[in-house]
Amino acid sequence: MADDMDQAPSPSPTRLKADRRAGRPTTEETTRLNEEILKAAFAVFLREGFGGASIEQIAQESGTTRRTVLSRFGSKENLLVAVVEMRVWLFSQLIAPTEAQLAMPPMLALKETCRTILNAVVTEDSVKLYLIGTGNVANFPAITEVSLRENDRWAANLAAMVARAQRTGAFAGHDPAMVATGMIGAFISNPINRTVLGDPQFRDPVALNRYFEGLWSFLVGGNDAAR
Repeated sequence: MADDMDQAPSPSPTRLKADRRAGRPTTEETTRLNEEILKAAFAVFLREGFGGASIEQIAQESGTTRRTVLSRFGSKENLLVAVVEMRVWLFSQLIAPTEAQLAMPPMLALKETCRTILNAVVTEDSVKLYLIGTGNVANFPAITEVSLRENDRWAANLAAMVARAQRTGAFAGHDPAMVATGMIGAFISNPINRTVLGDPQFRDPVALNRYFEGLWSFLVGGNDAAR
């Protein structure tokens, strides 16, 4: 399966080394090398687990040296937190409403944004991120902080879209924040938990669409303006 969140341009280690000139690396080169290290660390943490992963393995996979990795991230612990921060940020970009969606009528924009969220959250890459995060959250409070901050931001974005839809008569009498919380549960929390457990409906596009339409109908209730 394609890695849906590996869309940011990032050259191979060989190309990166070839691009370098003598002297201090440029800001662009530094950013690109950091991305390579974080991508390599993500792969190594998944394969080996945090305890089994080493800076040497990450350096080898990213085509650099142990010294370079440590000079940029300081420790394996810092590297894990940086990996989670980067992947959560990439996921946030993936599910953010597009200009085309925001130009739609308010309820259609909200529906298509929720559909985008569901399709993104059940991808292999999202599941990998979830496993890394939940597997290490007890020992790394910073992972909890990152996850909660982004979850709150997703909920705030959805609440703003709900409030916009309310001006058309949808969700009358309901707190936009509570509606958004329900959507987070329906289209993020439940799907990713069940995907991790191997629920086949979230691997089948037809079943996934059926799940979405059923939950959407439940959330909008009998309000004609919300359809």
